[in-house]
Amino acid sequence: NCVKLKSIVIPSSVARIESGVFHNCQQLSSITIPSTVSEIGDEVFYNCVSLKTINLNEGLISIGKGAFNSCTALESIILPNSLKALAPHAFGSCTSLTSVKLPNSLEVIQEAAFAKCESLTNIEFPSSVYNIGVGAFWECTDLATITCLSTNPPTIQSDTFEKSTYNKATLYVPESCKYKYQTAYYWNNFNIKEIGDDDV
Repeated sequence: NCVKLKSIVIPSSVARIESGVFHNCQQLSSITIPSTVSEIGDEVFYNCVSLKTINLNEGLISIGKGAFNSCTALESIILPNSLKALAPHAFGSCTSLTSVKLPNSLEVIQEAAFAKCESLTNIEFPSSVYNIGVGAFWECTDLATITCLSTNPPTIQSDTFEKSTYNKATLYVPESCKYKYQTAYYWNNFNIKEIGDDDV
């Protein structure tokens, strides 16, 4: 609740950003996090509605529950290749988010991690991802293109994606893997194409 705080550079002496530290800092627009930080706690930047830029450096292993939830000005994210999992609601309700780069180290996207990111139009899952949780992309109503690079379909649930997304989005999968996705629970609801069938 530091209402006048506009930018911050976390010093390299910090290894963990504790839960809720910058909660509701509504003027905060820019933050740089050094490679010494391995963990961002729960709701650290919750409701930082002016936050547009995040620099997340290599070394970050976990992002806590709701860490960036309701950062409604956030437009893009590049997640570091050290990250293994995204906690529930990590980027939920980031309504201006249009671009997300998921790292090749990521294995699990938990419940509602990107729920209500209504401006997100496409997402690419690296081959390392094996589980995408309940409601992870719920109410991402503009999501039109999904690319999944794993040769084996990750585990998803019936409501991992919005029902309308299953009906309208195109799913791109690796060459020779179309049948696997066509016979996998819930992935088979998509219009499935192999990468290279047309321009992705």
